[in-house]
Amino acid sequence: CLAGLILPLASGSQLTGTVRDRDTTWMFLAGDFQIKGLEGVDLEHGDYLAVLMDTDCSHCRDAVFELNWLAEDQGLHGVVGLSSNGEEEIRAFQEELRVNFPIGQISREDFWRLLENGSVPRTFLVRDNVVERVWDVEIPGEDALIRVSPPTGG
Repeated sequence: CLAGLILPLASGSQLTGTVRDRDTTWMFLAGDFQIKGLEGVDLEHGDYLAVLMDTDCSHCRDAVFELNWLAEDQGLHGVVGLSSNGEEEIRAFQEELRVNFPIGQISREDFWRLLENGSVPRTFLVRDNVVERVWDVEIPGEDALIRVSPPTGG
């Protein structure tokens, strides 16, 4: 178990990845894997939805409408897609479905590691590098995001 936790950290690629800690929460750790196409997006701070997608997946295609709505809603979190498909496939997917959020390219190995035993689209609610909640296939609605929002001071 210890080797399984240390090896990904020691391999040191570039941007972000996931590891389960002893409390079974997920952490998106800087330096765990590379993402092409999201160079201007800060994935280490703030709140956002990260969505594992495959351009050939019918559930992913069907989810774009809801994800576009969440990406446009200024009161909610930003949305970023993560896909192991090629650049041309991602670009065609974005144009055909009029995707209005960025989709970054990750390696197939990282895609499967993030997917674990889940199903695509797999949506992670990330808050300051900590995965608060994960949805498989289902795209969270505004109500679900409000329920997991942190309490506001006052």
